[in-house]
Amino acid sequence: MPEEAEQETRKRRIDPKLEASGWKLIKYHESKSLSSYLSHAIEEYPTSNGPVDYALVILTR
Repeated sequence: MPEEAEQETRKRRIDPKLEASGWKLIKYHESKSLSSYLSHAIEEYPTSNGPVDYALVILTR
């Protein structure tokens, strides 16, 4: 059986579980401040070690 590509694994297996748990999946946008997110899973969030698959952000206002 061929191996699944990492992006395919995320889209097929992980994204549905995050969404079912109440996370809103969005792509990272450099122009948006973290304070504009509430219960979001930000895809490909940059870090000093390279991008992470998901950054889970919960902010209260």
